[in-house]
Amino acid sequence: MSSTPHFIGDEHDPWGLVEQLLAALPAGSYLAVSHLTGDFRPEAWDKVAEVYRKQGVTMKVRSRPEIERFLTGLDLVEPGLRILPEWRPELGEPTAPAPSDAQVSVYGAVACKP
Repeated sequence: MSSTPHFIGDEHDPWGLVEQLLAALPAGSYLAVSHLTGDFRPEAWDKVAEVYRKQGVTMKVRSRPEIERFLTGLDLVEPGLRILPEWRPELGEPTAPAPSDAQVSVYGAVACKP
């Protein structure tokens, strides 16, 4: 199951929705999550979220602790929750220079349901 809950506002309990989806899956199922973060440039992402709001689209930029909540009770696959280029960088072609965390601003993780 793949999830990008940054398009679900807090008022719709995105953590509860992911929990409901996981409840329907058997043990051994995997969840892949990618999520925008404002941890590095919050002012820039506030502006982006406002552009989306003006178009009628919810976009919620969350902090690392908020994103970690989606993985509660699951077994994280190494290397855990990371900025995307840091998640298994040895598997991709090297880029020079590597993008900064602020340029990427997306956390990603894969976790297994025990």
